[in-house]
Amino acid sequence: MIKHLIDLWVLKEYRIVVFNKAELFDPDDQCFGGLISALYGLSKNNLHDPLFRFTTQNHQYYLIERKGILFVGRFARHKTIKEKIILKELEYVGDKFFECYSKEEIKDWDYDVNKFRDFKNIIRTKKEILGEFIDNLWERRIPSGPVIQTSSTKECHI
Repeated sequence: MIKHLIDLWVLKEYRIVVFNKAELFDPDDQCFGGLISALYGLSKNNLHDPLFRFTTQNHQYYLIERKGILFVGRFARHKTIKEKIILKELEYVGDKFFECYSKEEIKDWDYDVNKFRDFKNIIRTKKEILGEFIDNLWERRIPSGPVIQTSSTKECHI
């Protein structure tokens, strides 16, 4: 289960965002992917030391490369979250991506980002799942309509 991942970008051949699930960026925005691609390419090809993490004031970003795909995850910057756990979550996301999409589907991608849109349902976070669960409980417990009948037979108007 994904517990700490906030945002995710999946880049094909390190430069094209094929999927993202991000609060801060427009889903069609390739700017972040371009920036990450440039930094990753520079560190891997010129410095021979691939970038795998960078940090901002409030967040940390981790990168893993698998089968020509770069997975970039944004996580809260907490000292209590161990790097090992973060990397496991990102690896889990990579595993799920390759379970859902074959090598051929990725290789023959026609630049239509809608192809990978459903991946967001596969990688729901613990917070999203629990939020949906609580919403469903709430909807089942409170009758619909403007008036709620209480146990004391009084009407409560919403």
